[in-house]
Amino acid sequence: MRGLMKGSAFLLILVVLLGTLSGCGQKTESPKPAAPAAPAAPAAPSEVKVGVLYPLTGNIAAIGQDNKAAVEMAAEVINGEFNLDMPLAKTKGLTNLGGAKVVPVFADYQSDPEIARTEAERLITQEKVVAIYGSSHSSAGATIAQVCERLKVPYLAEACSAPRLTEMGFKYFFRTTPHDKHFSQAMFDFLDDLRKKGEKVETVVIIHEDTTFGEDSANAQAELAQQRGYKIVDRIRYSQKAVSFDSEVLRMKQLKPDVVLPSSYTPDAILMVQTFEKLKFQPKIVIAQDGGYDDLAWVKAVGAKAEGTMTRSVFNVDLEAKIPLLKPVNDMWKQRKSKNMDGYTSRAFQGFIVLADAINRAGSADPEKIREALVATDMPANQLIMPWGGVKFDANGQNAKASAVLLQMQNSEYHLVYPFELALDSTKLIFPMQPWK
Repeated sequence: MRGLMKGSAFLLILVVLLGTLSGCGQKTESPKPAAPAAPAAPAAPSEVKVGVLYPLTGNIAAIGQDNKAAVEMAAEVINGEFNLDMPLAKTKGLTNLGGAKVVPVFADYQSDPEIARTEAERLITQEKVVAIYGSSHSSAGATIAQVCERLKVPYLAEACSAPRLTEMGFKYFFRTTPHDKHFSQAMFDFLDDLRKKGEKVETVVIIHEDTTFGEDSANAQAELAQQRGYKIVDRIRYSQKAVSFDSEVLRMKQLKPDVVLPSSYTPDAILMVQTFEKLKFQPKIVIAQDGGYDDLAWVKAVGAKAEGTMTRSVFNVDLEAKIPLLKPVNDMWKQRKSKNMDGYTSRAFQGFIVLADAINRAGSADPEKIREALVATDMPANQLIMPWGGVKFDANGQNAKASAVLLQMQNSEYHLVYPFELALDSTKLIFPMQPWK
């Protein structure tokens, strides 16, 4: 019995050993790891935020508030469905981003360039906006542009008109409006045409406020006056915070210039006209560099006192007869604000459409791709409410197809008078301006 047990144990050990040895001779396949799952495509955002900077309080708050309303109206057109032949109007939202809505995030820079700098940085770093838009002051536009350049976020300015902004080598700065060299050229084209009609126009006074806007405007005008053969009898620089123009106007009255070219914001523009009347100063023509002279608050404040005063601009409702898109858009604005669009609000609306179109064409909320789409912009004239040849940015970010018009105050309303071919047949130029009664 003991021998049988020993034999059985031996057989059991032998079987185990053979099994172990046979296992050593075979390659055991380990289970194959699962293939990594393809990364999910990033979900299209439901909204795309754009930072919008305007002076919503302070001395030109009325302009800032109207511009804010114009941007809000543009966002409604983009996010809704409207029978307008312009980009993004007939479909809801940004179609290349799954219908995402454009959301303007507003900030008030209070007419202070340093606050504009701080707010631009906050909008980008904290609010996570994909682009910056706006600014009614060139000095604020300059500080915003520096922030956007450093943080590599595109900035589209629709109103800052200082030429230097597109001469500083910025890669992320774009401007839809003409700048002050374009505007000044229109002024001197007009004066040249008056000369061709036999009018005696020879002497010029340039008067300007002391920020970037005023300095650049005056520089452009002085350069063109010299090129075109006009005599600059004085160039008067004053503080933007001026509370009296008596000495400046008395100086001009002594010089008796044919033309006065002011570059002023709203409060000083009002005070200047009031001083013209008080001191009975009357040149042959006043042609303003927009600023306060194209503000409805200025029109209401000076009324008939401004009869015959001219300003450069980019827009006038007289153009409804020439631009098909203008009337339906202006009708929308009148429903909202009970007044016509002006040079500020038309540019604010138009520029925001241009920026949103670039975001849509980029198909992305990536600021770099949006910048590339802005570079590639080529919007035709028939998609605009402005009297421009289109929107196409040159190598410096300036809209190369923008152009200027001149308006004249007639019966307390502005009417387009130049170029002559764009003026209504019913509008006749007042020249020279009528003397004070």
